[in-house]
Amino acid sequence: MKELDHCRLKIMERLRETMKDANDWKEEVEENSYLWLDDRKEHMRQFLLYGRSLEGKTIFLFDIKFQYSIESELENHEQIKETPPNLSQFQNQIDLFQSIYNDIDNWDQTFIFNSWLRVDARPIKRQLLILVTKWIDL
Repeated sequence: MKELDHCRLKIMERLRETMKDANDWKEEVEENSYLWLDDRKEHMRQFLLYGRSLEGKTIFLFDIKFQYSIESELENHEQIKETPPNLSQFQNQIDLFQSIYNDIDNWDQTFIFNSWLRVDARPIKRQLLILVTKWIDL
């Protein structure tokens, strides 16, 4: 009976290790979640107006200023200036997404965790590459 308990504990430990490794890989994939969560058209609109994508607090300030016209709340904050991008900023954006594309393209076709759990990464890889291409083609 002790031997059976020992085997069960060993199996459970290997399962926990495998789940941790698989979750680590999932988090790595989720680092690219902006590719499917962010609005490409809005990103492009902001880039064309400001030469960058507005994020976090900047968007909040932008909303206050232009949607609600509460200029007094913006006195102590940096004003958002329209500065269209130059050619090098366009090239930097293209290079950034091309680099992301190359990184994803270099992923393995399958991942094996703890020598027994095999994940076929081809569908995820294919969809991410399609999404990156859509970002590049903006």
